[in-house]
Amino acid sequence: MAEENLHVVQAAMTRAGDVPALARFRELGDRSLAEACTAVNALAGRDVDRTLPRPLGLRP
Repeated sequence: MAEENLHVVQAAMTRAGDVPALARFRELGDRSLAEACTAVNALAGRDVDRTLPRPLGLRP
């Protein structure tokens, strides 16, 4: 996969609602998950160059 087609989407504190000690971070987790979903949906709609890179040592 070409590096320009590789994306990392992060969602933090998404389990805060399940862990009582992290309850104060629940709003952050909800917001982070919503932003991650928006990012994934935006990436899914992009045109991607799906051509495979040429193996090293081969000439065109």
